[in-house]
Amino acid sequence: MIEGLARLIKDIYNQLNNLIKLGHVSKFITDDRPYPVVQVTCFEKLVGDATVILPYGMSSALPEDTLGILLNLLGDETNRVFIPISTTERVKNLEKGEVAIGNQVKKTYLKFDKNGNIEIEGQGDINVTTTGNVNVDSGRVNLNSGGTLKKIVLDGDAVSGGQVVASGNNYST
Repeated sequence: MIEGLARLIKDIYNQLNNLIKLGHVSKFITDDRPYPVVQVTCFEKLVGDATVILPYGMSSALPEDTLGILLNLLGDETNRVFIPISTTERVKNLEKGEVAIGNQVKKTYLKFDKNGNIEIEGQGDINVTTTGNVNVDSGRVNLNSGGTLKKIVLDGDAVSGGQVVASGNNYST
């Protein structure tokens, strides 16, 4: 009876020990299935393929070495999911209540600050593509290229009830 109880405790320990692991992406496998799949390594030992799960509305093709939590659902090693986490490559020095999302590899972020402002920081181009209109409703719109602004192209009614100031010249309707 004691041997049976010891075996049962050992089995329970092994199952619990096998449920949750810390690992990293060793290879991105595919994103052509209903869910993205990565290959995961835990403690320098290849574990195998796992389905990536992210919050609703989020999509990501995880780069190699992304740290995450590997879960074997119901203790079944053929039913693995991987939840990526951010640690060292996250946006740092956020204040209480601030949120930032973005590409950790390229350091491009969208930040919602504590005052309600939205900040975009990009290391490359920022493109807006839509089949509808792009509307800006603001008290003032400032455009600055960070250098000598060479050319602004406005198509249509460029000024309606206001003025455009460029190179010290005022243009108004």
